[in-house]
Amino acid sequence: MAQNAPIPQAVTFYTWNTQGNFTQGPKAEVIQQMLGGNALAMTFVQEGGVNLEGAQDGYTAEAGAAIGAFNERCTNYILYNDAWGQRLSKVTLVDANNSVLIGGGIAGRTPAAVSLGKTLFVCWHSLSAPNNLDTGALLRALQKAPVYKEFDQIILGGDFNATPEDVERIVLGIAVERGEPNFTIQIVRCHQPTLKAWDKEYDFFILFQKAHEQQNAQLLNVVPSDHQAVRMDLLLVI
Repeated sequence: MAQNAPIPQAVTFYTWNTQGNFTQGPKAEVIQQMLGGNALAMTFVQEGGVNLEGAQDGYTAEAGAAIGAFNERCTNYILYNDAWGQRLSKVTLVDANNSVLIGGGIAGRTPAAVSLGKTLFVCWHSLSAPNNLDTGALLRALQKAPVYKEFDQIILGGDFNATPEDVERIVLGIAVERGEPNFTIQIVRCHQPTLKAWDKEYDFFILFQKAHEQQNAQLLNVVPSDHQAVRMDLLLVI
């Protein structure tokens, strides 16, 4: 008898530059609103503070390494609630030469990443510069490095310090080897400003998928940061 096909489950994703420690005060209250309950939820946090990896109140925090200047604040984290159980595994992202990917210029923040089966989840914070060389290096690695070809999809959330249009130009500029398009790439955005002071949309998601499905995102107004949060809902086989 043939086995039943896996049933997709609903997952809610958030990306938020918390501008500091997400475990205290009003920031912690926002995180609890995101991750509370029994439904699967995951938050990509940028500038989350330092030394916050591990079990928190109802969720787990996995960190990227803070290896440069300003590491007192600029660490990336992936937070996932207890509904995931023990199924997620921490991943260190590397490029095609097996070197650790580093973003953020002098901040030196590495991406946080976890995996489950054939899905990879990545939190990213790009440098604040017009060339976005680190984001280009990340996207090129995820699209072309052999180590990532085992994944059917990659879900990337972050503060890109660039507009979706800027990042789309980077995506289009990355040559795909003829006959071997590993992924289709979709930018999932809310179409509203997310960096409050600059009135810019810098926070969004990028999906690498072998089976393309159009997705949308929504803005969440949050007070305790200079960035708004962004939400995306997906059906995933996990």
